[in-house]
Amino acid sequence: MANETMEKVGAIRPTLFIGLGGTGKEVLLHLRRKFYERFDEPKLPCTAFLWIDTDTRDVMAQGERIDEIYQEVRFNEEERLPLLEGRVSSLSDVFNT
Repeated sequence: MANETMEKVGAIRPTLFIGLGGTGKEVLLHLRRKFYERFDEPKLPCTAFLWIDTDTRDVMAQGERIDEIYQEVRFNEEERLPLLEGRVSSLSDVFNT
């Protein structure tokens, strides 16, 4: 009986979700919000998240502040990977680093 259930559901595998930039952050936050709304947890035990960006502040892509639910699912320090220190004002700043 347990094997039949596993065949219907599928195997559970560890999954790393990676988001790049502001849009990647919003997609990951939306996914974490769905987990939170359904399971009351921002992530499942078999999942991990990594957000890679030049600006890892707690704001949305357009600079607006995140709401209360997003506060519950926001990334911790281990899930953030800043690409550059500070802000980039031009492409020459990227290539001179």
